[in-house]
Amino acid sequence: MLVVALAYLAIAGRAVARRPETPEVAHLLALYAVAAAAWAAVDAARYFGLLARWPPDVLSQWPLYAAFSLSLIFLDLTHAFLRARGSVTRWYALGLVWLAAVIVIDSDVLRLASVLLAWRGWFIGRTALTQAALTLGWGLATAAAARLTIQIYRRASQPLHRNRLAYWSIVVALGVAAMALLLVRQDVAGNLVLLGAGVVAALAVSTHTLPDVRQVLRLAVAFALVTGLAVLGYTIVIWFAPEAQRLLPGLSPLAVTAVLAALVVLALNPLLGLIRRRLQLWASGSRYDARLLVGEYGLKISGILELDRLADVALGLIGSTLGLERGALFVVDPPSADPNRAQFFALRTIGALGPLPPSGALLPDSLVAAFLTQEFAPLTQYELDLNPRFRDIAASERVWLQGLGMDVYVPIYASHSWIGLLALGPKVSRHRYFEADLQLLSTLADQTAVALQNARLVDDLVRLNAEIKQANTALDQANQRLAHLDQVKSDFINVISHELRTPMSILYGYAQILLSDLDGNGDDYHRQLVEGINTGTGRMQEIIENMLDVTKIDSRALVLSSRPIYLHVIIEQVLARLRRALVERRLEVKLVSLNVLPPVEADGAALTKVFHHLVVNAVKFTPDGGCITITGRWLDEALPGGAVEIAIRDTGIGIDPRFLDLIFTKFYQMGEVTLHSSGKTKFKGGGPGLGLAIARGIVEAHGGRLRAESSGHDETNLPGSRFVVLLPFSQRREVER
Repeated sequence: MLVVALAYLAIAGRAVARRPETPEVAHLLALYAVAAAAWAAVDAARYFGLLARWPPDVLSQWPLYAAFSLSLIFLDLTHAFLRARGSVTRWYALGLVWLAAVIVIDSDVLRLASVLLAWRGWFIGRTALTQAALTLGWGLATAAAARLTIQIYRRASQPLHRNRLAYWSIVVALGVAAMALLLVRQDVAGNLVLLGAGVVAALAVSTHTLPDVRQVLRLAVAFALVTGLAVLGYTIVIWFAPEAQRLLPGLSPLAVTAVLAALVVLALNPLLGLIRRRLQLWASGSRYDARLLVGEYGLKISGILELDRLADVALGLIGSTLGLERGALFVVDPPSADPNRAQFFALRTIGALGPLPPSGALLPDSLVAAFLTQEFAPLTQYELDLNPRFRDIAASERVWLQGLGMDVYVPIYASHSWIGLLALGPKVSRHRYFEADLQLLSTLADQTAVALQNARLVDDLVRLNAEIKQANTALDQANQRLAHLDQVKSDFINVISHELRTPMSILYGYAQILLSDLDGNGDDYHRQLVEGINTGTGRMQEIIENMLDVTKIDSRALVLSSRPIYLHVIIEQVLARLRRALVERRLEVKLVSLNVLPPVEADGAALTKVFHHLVVNAVKFTPDGGCITITGRWLDEALPGGAVEIAIRDTGIGIDPRFLDLIFTKFYQMGEVTLHSSGKTKFKGGGPGLGLAIARGIVEAHGGRLRAESSGHDETNLPGSRFVVLLPFSQRREVER
């Protein structure tokens, strides 16, 4: 009994030292072991006569009191181990009341019960009544623990959890057997059986990795059968040896025995080998040939480039081989490289065996993601539920994983990167996943890696093409809307221009009449007013004409009447109109090699507008005192039949190279619009932003080209800009756009 007491103390130490997943369970087991150790110590002291002064009736009832107290602790321990809902406080309260009542019955104070029972014609001794009450209390507590264990076991669906509960069922069964032995006064045997229950309980509490109960039983049966057959063979040898000696008197007893043994071995060895293999197969629960499965699996998934088909083939083969109820294949997308986006592993479901489970996500620093990305090994739901390593899993991840209803998760790796996950549910046979199963699944996952990676690449290409197609469709729709809006805008400008042109022409005509009437007979004040009206209406009429030109260019309605013209004449006319502005701004204009150019076939009025807008643009963006150089030259191969190039270079603020083509769009403004001055020839003067667009449209209508050149925009160093007009030498016909 002292050894038993020491063993209980060792159990208590192990329960506390191993730090299981639930500290409450360890503490209750330690309390149970200490109480059982105290019980065994008292029994040992009683055996050695160290408790001679204790009342005999107390000593006789001591084991029952201890058993009843231990049953209450065991009920609480069972409740905590099974993680059952509710509280056992009421059981403790009922137990304490029950124990108090037994103590009162067992005392000398209360003799009324015996008197009343004797009055009714019955007689039950105090000792028998106490024993009955303690036994009944122990039975109720033990029955409650057994009932709770059976309920939880029936609700458990995962084999590993059921296996763990099976160990606790063994604890309950051993506890009942121990009490039965104690009731028949087999104290030593009862305590030893109870110690066995404590050992099994310590094993179940202190570790979550437990041998499979059914496999252990099957191996035991297999060992018993093989051993029995071997004993049977040896028995046959021993039994028939004397008879064989009688039939073969010429042989020695040793030779006869050797011959019989050889015959038995030759007969039994093949049978024993067959039985051993069959029993091992039956014990392991495996019904497949791993080598054949790996070969067949590799052949079936090779060449598959569709994710959904890969999932169907892989899960179908694994499910039919292992006999699975459900499963799923997830593709793992790593965290985004963008630090501004949420970081997580995205697990997308691409196929399932049974109902399609929802996709999920794991944080990069989560315990589950760390295991799957670093351990390169399968992970069971049982480990997630009971292993202390995963005690602090995020609640959202735990809920998602438990909601999948899977038993094991097998990661898929490619180049040491986690790219996929096989999630497999319980087997139809309700067997657990043994080590051989997990090794097989790891091998199949390795074979799946290449196929999954290729399928992912194809899937990414398909998705990218779909996205590009969708983007192109959206872009086409946007372009159509923009074209429609541009057409609406052009129509609006055309309508407004035509509507304003007539009244503006009338205003401009009356202003001219008033100005001519004031010549010679008007005072300076009225002349100044009329000149202001005349200038304003002229400017507005010019803007309207520009708007009409833009609408003609956009609608391809610009009509050009080509005839031989000299470009230097047109440019000199333009400069003559701007002479006042050039003088006010102190801008020098140089003409180089213009008068030697041959005539070109073009629309003179249209080209006048081109060079007017280009020169005005040079004037606006060249500071006072600058220089504008207009150069001409003949180019033989620039255009078919030869071409004339006119380059207008200024010493102005220049143009940002990024905007060299953008400046030719309608309504484009250089710099801040609010900072422009109001005059069209003033430095950085304002305007509607139509001049360069009109100039390019007219030049291209002639079959030529217009481009801008500049090294950059700098209002301090003034790099300047250069506009180059390239016109064909001759026009074969009247050009219409």
